[in-house]
Amino acid sequence: MAYQQARRWADAIAEYEVLARRAGEDNEIRLRIGALALQMGDLDQAVASLAAVITRDPDSYPAWFNLGLAETRRGRASEAKHAFERARSLNPNDPDVHYQLGVLAARAGRSAEAVHSLEAALARNREHFLAHYELARLADVSGRRDAAADHYQRFLETAPTAPAWASARAEAEDWLAARVRSDQGSVVGRRVRPDDRGVSR
Repeated sequence: MAYQQARRWADAIAEYEVLARRAGEDNEIRLRIGALALQMGDLDQAVASLAAVITRDPDSYPAWFNLGLAETRRGRASEAKHAFERARSLNPNDPDVHYQLGVLAARAGRSAEAVHSLEAALARNREHFLAHYELARLADVSGRRDAAADHYQRFLETAPTAPAWASARAEAEDWLAARVRSDQGSVVGRRVRPDDRGVSR
């Protein structure tokens, strides 16, 4: 199935290349080629096609956004950040570009910047489950367990139930279950301490 899908993408790109040459390097066609190459994992072709679009149209939001994705997957964080920042300047209301900048910042260890970008994504879409997931993990690492619990719960409420998200959903469910067990253990421990003197806390 994966092979057949890859063949379909490759055939589609070949057809778009022919159309692009006939249309004099039409930007819309070149943009579609870049998107298809990105889906196929042909990152060099994706970058080349998207860069060609940007050369002719520096204000193409989808070209800059997809270029950011391609550079991220190539492990070129600086180039990806530049592309996403340019995309954000063109369309600051898209939560996905804020999310991508947040993920880049988190991977680079810039936690405060990551939280700022991810919260900006949520400000534009409260149901952005990926932003909730990343914020939950950041909150957990920084010891803000209440915030982590809130974001993991929101993630579970908004994330798809498709198999692709099964691992992340299991992580969130396990974390929340462990939090409940920890809280219950703390309550029991406090109740049996001799110096509690029967005072409820």
